Amino acid sequence: MQAKYYDVIIVGGGLAGLTASRELYRMGYKVLILEARNRLGGRAWTDDRLGTRLELGGGWIHWVQPHIWSEVTRYNLKVSSSPAPYTAYWRKGSEVLSGHPLELGEKMKEGLEKLLNHTRDYLPRPYDPHYNFKVYEIDHLSLLSKLDELHLSDEEYQLLLGRLTTMFNGAIEKAAYTQLMKWFALSSYELKTMAEMSNTYKLKDGTTALVEAISQDAPVDKKLCTPVDRLEKLNGQIKITTRDKKVYCAKSVVVTAPFKALGNIKFHPPLSNQKQQITKDGQISQGIKVWAKVEGPLEPYIAFGQANEVFTFSKYEGLIDGDSLVVASGPNAARIDPTNTKEVEKALKQWFSNIKVKESTGHNWIDDEFSQETWTMLKTNQFSRYHKRLQESEHGIFLSGSNYASGWGGFMDGAIEEGMKVSHRVNKHLLKAAY
Repeated sequence: MQAKYYDVIIVGGGLAGLTASRELYRMGYKVLILEARNRLGGRAWTDDRLGTRLELGGGWIHWVQPHIWSEVTRYNLKVSSSPAPYTAYWRKGSEVLSGHPLELGEKMKEGLEKLLNHTRDYLPRPYDPHYNFKVYEIDHLSLLSKLDELHLSDEEYQLLLGRLTTMFNGAIEKAAYTQLMKWFALSSYELKTMAEMSNTYKLKDGTTALVEAISQDAPVDKKLCTPVDRLEKLNGQIKITTRDKKVYCAKSVVVTAPFKALGNIKFHPPLSNQKQQITKDGQISQGIKVWAKVEGPLEPYIAFGQANEVFTFSKYEGLIDGDSLVVASGPNAARIDPTNTKEVEKALKQWFSNIKVKESTGHNWIDDEFSQETWTMLKTNQFSRYHKRLQESEHGIFLSGSNYASGWGGFMDGAIEEGMKVSHRVNKHLLKAAY
């Protein structure tokens, strides 16, 4: 079969791939995006469900995230906020407690301050996490081991454990303590900002509006429903074979697959041992986000559950034709079917005994072969062992995406950051190869 030739081929049409394609197009390169799904955006996906527009993947943004905020400014996108909660709910054993959200915040404040009070000593430059080598000395510490050192009351311990499990979207026994410190550092070393990052501000017209804006700004070739099977370095070119046996060649390739999804692609020669290892190991997040339409109006709320519950977090998100829209998340996607209203209702009853779920939905990113994870939260030792190596090119092949970001890894901001950075690394590589 006759191969088609490009300067750069980008595997994956999420925010990192789209951003890189826009930048490389502006540099004058001929670019092709190969996207496995039937849509662009990757884990940024706004869809029409439950009678409204829902974010099935990433959705929250903030002005301390410089890369996505610059895109908001560039494309004049509108920002909205979730309803402010009137009441907070949490668990003390089997008892459901409630109070003002500030009261809930105070119950977690002391523990979080103890966990994070030395962050600036280790991460003085949040977007250059390798600047201070001291951070490598503590990368072996698990978040759970640090939490156990605090000697909190049982109520405070369980509450904080539930919140941290929510933040990591997975069990925290092997979660790296340094990942929490990094999140705090990127939040300007402020607890309030760290809380706002993941449940307050969003794009009014959805993340798909951003995806479409960048895509329109990058008039490169794009092929959907085209999973890649193999990458081979041959005679100074990189040959890509898709699952449907189409062949494309390029001088350089950018692969934006998350860690586990890298295993879907055969690399010849193989990737480095470090890249192969993190592909096998994966990272912490194995959870799920569920949207539910609940019968009747609810008072705006925020709720945290215990780490062993199906849902560790829930929040009111507005009204739909007189019914309430709520979102919930839990650390183990295997424990619930987001479309099973009875299962979702049962999980929400830990806070609301009389709740009635009319419809529910979500996307299982763990079972999605092209993601196999939610947002990126590293395990112990992964940052110090792998992060720099993951950003290094091999044979003209570059990894990029939110997983590999120096800043907000796991957030849309990190994907855009990496898309910007990899475009310059690719340009430098191609210019060097030309001489």
